[in-house]
Amino acid sequence: ESLAFSQNRLTNILNGESDTGNNGPFAYARTSSGIDYSTLVSYGGYNTNVVIPNTVTKISSYAFYRSYIKGVTLPNNLKTIGSNAFAYNYIVDKVVIPASVTSIGSKAFYKVVSWGDFNANLNKIVNKTNNPFDWQSITGGPSPATFVTGTVENWYGDIEVVAE
Repeated sequence: ESLAFSQNRLTNILNGESDTGNNGPFAYARTSSGIDYSTLVSYGGYNTNVVIPNTVTKISSYAFYRSYIKGVTLPNNLKTIGSNAFAYNYIVDKVVIPASVTSIGSKAFYKVVSWGDFNANLNKIVNKTNNPFDWQSITGGPSPATFVTGTVENWYGDIEVVAE
């Protein structure tokens, strides 16, 4: 897992492709047959509210790490959110996890206030999957919290997980 592009605006990527055209300022995985638009590996834009393209089924670990985003709309066919994918951002209010998601990595939505109010205002996660996840691991809270819906204790303010 690399942090190489965590605070940069993309211009070129080795072993990957950047796309600042119709698909936005995202970097995608590269395969032997070309660009894999289903795997988003990094974000290099300036928008603070990001809409991830519907082609994406996997968000790689650290893809949005320290990108300073305030909001994100995840695509309805997303399956995987990698570890630390949205850690150290400023997500306001809530995140909606689409029903298609089957895997969320540790600290994907890490909430920490003492070092800069990162995700300090993330108060709600809408879990549309009907799957239990280890929300403590996902948000960085102090207590085990594996469930479909409930409240995740967090050192910096609890997070409600609902199934709207």
